[in-house]
Formats: sequence, C-alpha cells, structure tokens
Amino acid sequence: MTANIRWIADQLRAERAVAKLSRSELARRSGLSGATVERLERSERTMRIDQLLAICDGLEVKPASFLARAEERRDRRTDTSP
Repeated sequence: MTANIRWIADQLRAERAVAKLSRSELARRSGLSGATVERLERSERTMRIDQLLAICDGLEVKPASFLARAEERRDRRTDTSP
C-alpha cells in the first residue's frame, strides 16, 4: 500500500465519522457496495475517480475539499515524522 492510498483512506474514514454514517449507509448513498467502501477505507483498493465522486456525493462534500483535507492530513503526518 502506498502512502497516497493510505492518506486518502484515512480521510474517507474521518469524513464518514464526521457525517455520522455507517459504512453501509455511505455505500447506499454513494451507490457503491459496502465491500467496496470497506476496501477503500482499509487501503486495500486504490480509489478511482468515479468512486471518489460517488463517495463525495454520499458524504455531501466537494471532491476538491475532500482532497485538500486529505492533503493537509498527509502534510501533518509528514511534518511530525522522525
């Protein structure tokens, strides 16, 4: 798993928690399977652009905002790494 997949997966989990959605509810809202959402959150699958757009629709967030927050999360981790 690459670092890029991990920080996007971390952001997906964080956004879902803020929205107070279960994986199955996010899957329903986004039109993806529950297994797909789980694999994306666990960094077991690279998120395709169509999946990103669907997930952002389900979370009611703009894709640019989602990615900007994911990048900030990555940068905070990078800044605190030894």
